[in-house]
Amino acid sequence: MVRRQFVGVLSAAAGGLLCDGLGSSLMAAPSRVITVEKGDTLYGLALANRVSVDQLVKTNNLSSTTLRIGQKLSIPRDIATASTAATTKTYLVRKGDTLSRIASRNKISVNSLRRANGLKGNTIYPGNRLKIPAIAKAEKVEPAKVEAVEKIPEKKLVYLGRSKRQVDVSHLASRRWKHIIMHHSGTPTGSGKIFDYYHRRVKRMENGLAYHFVIGNGSESGDGYIEVAERWKRQIQGGHVRSDAYNQNSIGICLVGNFQKSRPTKKQMAAAIELVDYLKKDLLNDRPKLLLHRDIQDTICPGRYFPERSMHKLFG
Repeated sequence: MVRRQFVGVLSAAAGGLLCDGLGSSLMAAPSRVITVEKGDTLYGLALANRVSVDQLVKTNNLSSTTLRIGQKLSIPRDIATASTAATTKTYLVRKGDTLSRIASRNKISVNSLRRANGLKGNTIYPGNRLKIPAIAKAEKVEPAKVEAVEKIPEKKLVYLGRSKRQVDVSHLASRRWKHIIMHHSGTPTGSGKIFDYYHRRVKRMENGLAYHFVIGNGSESGDGYIEVAERWKRQIQGGHVRSDAYNQNSIGICLVGNFQKSRPTKKQMAAAIELVDYLKKDLLNDRPKLLLHRDIQDTICPGRYFPERSMHKLFG
């Protein structure tokens, strides 16, 4: 994911997961004090402690919603013990579940889920019951809505266009590709060329751009424009996830944008659907399984506004 690989701005862009900001003044006589850890956001801490973001801001006299690692935040007694709009439900862990996937389904952060259940790591087992802190009514997140994903487009290729020749490689390693993994860049702007420069020159990745495809949002490349990376042209492994095994057998597709803050464009989603459908059905005999980055790794990628349910419904 580019959030970890594309300069420092990506850390802040992808939901404020790296904390670097202003200090806070703690109010006197709190009932409880919590310490900000790596990965915490104000929104996630509010959920975990059953308070609103506004309450945390006012209680701690915060001048910014940006946090820093090690920062102390106060939960006042009257808020900590009061009955709020947020309640706790339980979830029975099933085979194949991960903390990241459960958190995503319930629109909360992984850290919130860990805090609610006193977990130190990510290990869970089928049969475990997890407490799920519900989202307060005032802060309920709207589900992602993208009209373009209601149905798979006709076989007429609108977005592949001039890129199709580059997609149809003559030496296709069809047996290699078992997954298609979707990402967002975590940045409001960008392109394959820009990301390639950073991966190659700064991260010293020998094969440059970590993804096989990048879909533009109109900022540095066309809205819905599909860029075919050298990794696909050469049919070599990606560098888009931490797992070497998944990098070896997974096609990485990155949509430019920060989908924690805004939705992908209609053209981006139409292009993504067309590309995934073409790869799965026309080139790879429906073999690759569609996954989101957060399905296999503790990350928010590709963001809460990515239309997860619609894409899984289309491609299973």
